[in-house]
Amino acid sequence: MSEKKEYDSNDTRPAWQQLNDERPEKQVDPLTPEQTQKAETSFAEVVAQSVIKQLKK
Repeated sequence: MSEKKEYDSNDTRPAWQQLNDERPEKQVDPLTPEQTQKAETSFAEVVAQSVIKQLKK
């Protein structure tokens, strides 16, 4: 069983950066602003479609 790492509560960096320190072989790249915008937009579209579908019932 792997040893559970104690997280430093004073570490204000994002979780992906803390994970990068822990597992350098599995580096996580932060999303670019464009990728973030695209993800937020598509999420909003899915939510809107779901709401519209519910209202049509």
